[in-house]
Amino acid sequence: MKNSQEELVLRTDRLAIFGLHLIEIEISSDISLLEDLDHLFNEADISVFPVFKDVVYCLPKVFPGEWELKNDEVVWNEKPEQSALTSIVEFFQIEQSLFLHLMVPHSQLPEYFGGEEIDKKASAKTIGYNFLEAIFCLCYLPLMQPSILHSKN
Repeated sequence: MKNSQEELVLRTDRLAIFGLHLIEIEISSDISLLEDLDHLFNEADISVFPVFKDVVYCLPKVFPGEWELKNDEVVWNEKPEQSALTSIVEFFQIEQSLFLHLMVPHSQLPEYFGGEEIDKKASAKTIGYNFLEAIFCLCYLPLMQPSILHSKN
């Protein structure tokens, strides 16, 4: 477990692989919402929001050695006792705000993470592009800021 002072190291490799997978597949014209979250959350989880069920259920397909489907639940093999949503946050090493941006309808912050607002009828492709744009905004856009380019350090 990380201590409170240890920073998250965003797993851009995993985010990119997953985002590209979502762009390339056709799950359905409407992504199913996972609204009955009792079995995915434990007491330590963030507040309960509807998340994109079909996106969560893609994890074992994209990362078969690390995720699997057991009894109709998505399980991270590294921490099988942990809820799926807590595991997603840890697996991608993302903050709650980025989790909401990527996985919860009407919770996007395009001014920080790029992408676009997604509703409950979003396509997998749109969600995938939000993953890739978040990587760009968090990792590459700060490098192009004039204050960084012209600093005298």
